[in-house]
Amino acid sequence: MNPSRHPGKCLYEKIKDLDLAPKTFVADSKNYKDLAYPEDVFIKPDNDVFYKTLNFEGWQKGYHSKSKEQTLEILKTIFENGYDYNILVQEFVAGGDGSEYSVEGYRSTSTISMAMSRNILLDKRVEWIGNFVAKIDSDEKILFDYAKKIVETLGVYGLFNLDFKKDAKTGKFYAFEINLRQGRSHYFATLNGVNTSKLAIDDLIFNKQEEIIGDKKFRYYNLDLGQTIDNLDSQFRADFENDQRKANSANPLVYKEDLNFKRKIKIKKYLNKLSKETFAIREI
Repeated sequence: MNPSRHPGKCLYEKIKDLDLAPKTFVADSKNYKDLAYPEDVFIKPDNDVFYKTLNFEGWQKGYHSKSKEQTLEILKTIFENGYDYNILVQEFVAGGDGSEYSVEGYRSTSTISMAMSRNILLDKRVEWIGNFVAKIDSDEKILFDYAKKIVETLGVYGLFNLDFKKDAKTGKFYAFEINLRQGRSHYFATLNGVNTSKLAIDDLIFNKQEEIIGDKKFRYYNLDLGQTIDNLDSQFRADFENDQRKANSANPLVYKEDLNFKRKIKIKKYLNKLSKETFAIREI
């Protein structure tokens, strides 16, 4: 769940005093023409569950607009095709592959455990913008401090997943989303040394609280390994191929204990097909 989906509980409003929120305009079908948008913005519907039920020409999960005129046209198209909820229009934070980070964690009544990844390869498909297909560990420890401040400010307990982005021009970090659940790629946390599922079970069933901060080198990917490496930017390829990370790597779709001959062939074909579809699109 994303708190920004609930009227009056926008994540960005609640963390604005932490200086971690990008400048955000909340547009609706009535006011969208009147707001003073910057030229360079990112646009994302607030109610993405409903938004994903829509089908119209030019549909994307999110939109990078480079002019106010383009922004107004995108908003008009979305509203005219049946969307009647808020749309977040944010000042664009520069950066591509390697500029985004995820913090996966669990907060008990007395501890906060967290793992972190640097997302070195983003999914370029329009329906999956904002998701990641390759991750490695990171030494940006300041993000643990930021994540702790955010969950404490929001009063979050239990599982959480936070996305950050580092502005390529200024080096400043911004928080973009919090999910009150494990992230889709939460498997990286265990590779980093933090098993959030176990922490939740120990806390809620056995009344055992523990604080663990991830510090293990790892690599995570969810597509074909060879195609993933081929599509990595050269600045990240050596990091991804680091011997320590190779020794602690995983694709969550490949479970060795469940790989009989037929399943192994099916998984290989599926990953090959999905990878070709993903890497065929290079521009957002």
